[in-house]
Amino acid sequence: MKHRSALLARVLAVALTLSGAGVVFAGSGVLGSGGPQGVDQDGFRPVQRLLDLSGLVWMGGDTFLAVHDAKFPDEPQRVRTSLLQVPESLGGIQWLPLRPHFPEEPSSDLESAARIPGTQSVLLLESGDDASGRDRIYLARVEPTRIRILDVVEWSSFTSAFNVEGAAVARTGGGYLLIWAERAEGEPSTVVHWTDLSLDPFAIGASGVTGSASFTLPDELAALYNRPLVGIDVDCQGRIYAVTAFDPDADSGPFRSAVLVIGSVENGGVEVDPAPTVLGTLDGLKVESVALREDGERVEIFVGTDDEYYGGTLRPRETDRIQLMSTFPCRGIDLQPTGPGRRGPITLLLAPVPAAPARARPDIAPGSGRRRPRPPGPATGCR
Repeated sequence: MKHRSALLARVLAVALTLSGAGVVFAGSGVLGSGGPQGVDQDGFRPVQRLLDLSGLVWMGGDTFLAVHDAKFPDEPQRVRTSLLQVPESLGGIQWLPLRPHFPEEPSSDLESAARIPGTQSVLLLESGDDASGRDRIYLARVEPTRIRILDVVEWSSFTSAFNVEGAAVARTGGGYLLIWAERAEGEPSTVVHWTDLSLDPFAIGASGVTGSASFTLPDELAALYNRPLVGIDVDCQGRIYAVTAFDPDADSGPFRSAVLVIGSVENGGVEVDPAPTVLGTLDGLKVESVALREDGERVEIFVGTDDEYYGGTLRPRETDRIQLMSTFPCRGIDLQPTGPGRRGPITLLLAPVPAAPARARPDIAPGSGRRRPRPPGPATGCR
């Protein structure tokens, strides 16, 4: 009887494995849907499945592309890119790890991703990893279940990169603009940079012209956050959204973050607001990426976290209708729920703004990026 029971257990284990069931036996070390699920001698098992979301872009519908900060050569087998789908049930976030073929060697410390507006192409950007020499920017095309690397350039071909954690691409009248910023840990300010980007051939900064503007956290924010900019995205109206965060230099936290609007794309460059607008705060989470889901006049804000020991997660960022109306009264922005009877992510409805009469403006020093608060210019192109 004992032998028959053992044989039955073996047959059952094989059947469950072949059927794809995510069953894990004590001490087996079998991989579940997201990572090792081995049970220790006390019966506990890991439950964290989602990796850090160091970079995040919306690809359409309910799908987002994420990048993960795996290092090379220390972590050659770790997943570096993946697709995420917003949950529609208690099944939670759906995750599809991707394995693109990187030229020569795997990427190292991908800390941001940026979609090329109007395309399914993206930039996957290494941070520079504290000036380690690994400073590549990959041009890739995202397909339903895979991602293909098309080309690559290096930061050092047009600038220097120490620890870039925020980047975005905006469409302008003359083409595309790459916008990026260093994390600048421990400082109250950083520098926002921008330059031209072309796809055919793939080149960044070919014009030799790079703009820059200082971004400084107000004292009340600098007292709370020690990483001024760790994520950037740009909406169809040219508004620049960003994330600031606090990391205590301990993988157990606690963390905190805030979502900001810091300026806009105008006249082929970037103009930084005198002070950022805080859209919301997230206590206990270390947000490292922000992505905008846009559908016509609707904009929804999603954030991705890297909570170290606690893994990563994707979340819609909620705010208050009154807060949004008082933040951007000139744009006619309103907050709408995304479904009957439930709250949703930040949803901005952008009403057309009547043209203002011409008025004199003070001179702006070239490249200063500083301006007085005012309504932004025309849209710079949608996704």
